[in-house]
Amino acid sequence: MVPEVEIHVGPGRIASIGEALRAHPDGGTIILHGESFVESIIVSGSYSMKPHGDLRPVLTGTEASTIELYGGQLQLEGIDVRAPRLPRTPGHAVHLVTAGRLMAERCSFSSPSAAAVAAGGNQSHLSMRQCSVQATTKAAIFVYRFARAELDYLEISEAGLAGIEVTSMANVRIERSVVRNCRQDGAVVNGNGTVLKARACKFLGNAYAGLAVMDEGLLHAVDCEIADNGQVGVLASGQGRAFLVSGNEIRGHWRGPWLTVAGGEVRRGEPDVRS
Repeated sequence: MVPEVEIHVGPGRIASIGEALRAHPDGGTIILHGESFVESIIVSGSYSMKPHGDLRPVLTGTEASTIELYGGQLQLEGIDVRAPRLPRTPGHAVHLVTAGRLMAERCSFSSPSAAAVAAGGNQSHLSMRQCSVQATTKAAIFVYRFARAELDYLEISEAGLAGIEVTSMANVRIERSVVRNCRQDGAVVNGNGTVLKARACKFLGNAYAGLAVMDEGLLHAVDCEIADNGQVGVLASGQGRAFLVSGNEIRGHWRGPWLTVAGGEVRRGEPDVRS
């Protein structure tokens, strides 16, 4: 729970977000008075962060990641978070490094050199709602190593690789979101024990597959529109399993609605108990 203390940051107030975090290590609500903040921050307490009034602040990092979480929680509302543009140093807009919870609503996240949002570790929990995410060279959202994520009403586009990459026994649920125009797949799930569940989403115009599952990963799709991707609607390879449960519309693919290679499997209907 976020402590009931307001911390005002901006001209004539506390000078920076980092200074506010150091002055209030137990947490609180950080209110941003200003349109641009250039700094990278590390969060370990319980905080919320939002703009004052109708402002739309932009937070741009100066180091590898703009926001890093090591435990604790951070609630973001109405803020644009941009990874730094550094030579030879990839950076995230937000990185849950080993633990912590991020809850973001009506925010945008972008990175020119790495995943815009990354979460790893079995105590990392990512929740995003009504956000937009872009990454120029890597996956827009990268969830790995036992982390969990719930994604709702997102706009994910123009990723350098997949829109969403899930690997190393992570578990992701995405609903009512659009993933479009990524340079590889709309979403990819990779590895034994790794799960992606998509409901009422659109995977449109991605360069190769709308959805891809591989290396014993597990994919569930319900009521999704998977259309006009470059090669195939759903790709299953390396004993990856895809379950197209109900209501999916798959169309407009050169190699057909789905493709299975190297022991991959695509089924219509619910998975069995082992899934």
